[in-house]
Amino acid sequence: MRYATKKRLVKAAVLCLALLCLVGCKKKEVSAGPQVEEIVYNVEVSPVETGSITETHRFGGTIKAKSTVSAMPDAAGKIVEVLVTEGEVVRKDQVLAYIDPSRAGQTYNKSPVKAPIAGTVTSVTGKVGQQTSQASAFATVETLDDLELGFKAIELYSAQIAVGNPVVATFDAIPGEVFTGRVSKVSPTVNQTTRMADITVKLDKTDPRLKAGMYARLSVQMQTKTGILLVPYSALTLATNETYCYIEEGGRAVRKVVSVGIREGNEAEIVSGLSAGDRVIVKGQGFISDGDAVRVLN
Repeated sequence: MRYATKKRLVKAAVLCLALLCLVGCKKKEVSAGPQVEEIVYNVEVSPVETGSITETHRFGGTIKAKSTVSAMPDAAGKIVEVLVTEGEVVRKDQVLAYIDPSRAGQTYNKSPVKAPIAGTVTSVTGKVGQQTSQASAFATVETLDDLELGFKAIELYSAQIAVGNPVVATFDAIPGEVFTGRVSKVSPTVNQTTRMADITVKLDKTDPRLKAGMYARLSVQMQTKTGILLVPYSALTLATNETYCYIEEGGRAVRKVVSVGIREGNEAEIVSGLSAGDRVIVKGQGFISDGDAVRVLN
């Protein structure tokens, strides 16, 4: 009897132990459960600042003489004498050539072709023995001691360019050197075919190495704005219908749709969407989405 009782007690104890283990394991399953660790992205930020920016646009231009005039004969006839060559400096009214206007059975005095202005002869198209007329240019005379730069701007930009705007010019023929000047003339009309306007630039100083016809690369300052919000342009993302960026706020990335004004280099004007002091994410923004956890490294 005593042995049977002992056997029942041992059996009951084993059963209780098994029940306790079962309850404990189930509780652990419920409490632990599958968990996904949140990813934290490393980023760098730059504060939105208030400052000024100057809009600059680049153009291709050409050196040109301030005055270019064609020397025209006063009479039709045969060219009998040419007195100048290309590159020769001439005075106003200097004789460049003589024309014989005689006809069969008639004799006339030779008619001179004179320089219309003082300058340099840049081309001579007439040759001895060649027939010419009052409608044919014998030569071209230009004032090369007072060179200008000319370029064309589309009508959108031509409305923003004004006389006095600063210009920086470089020339492929003179590498490594920079020339400065200012806009001296803006055409009052736009070509109806090309939709472009002619712009003239006066250089601050002349240089004997500059020659008419040389190609110039021009940077023209259009307008300056002060007291505006500025961010690095590289922080912005241009989508199909909007431009946006991310700011860091409370350890999270917050997507902001912005309106952008003028841009110069890696600086861009923010018209709306951000406030001064906002921490714009400038590195790592290509890997994040709105609401992601971020860690600022800088």
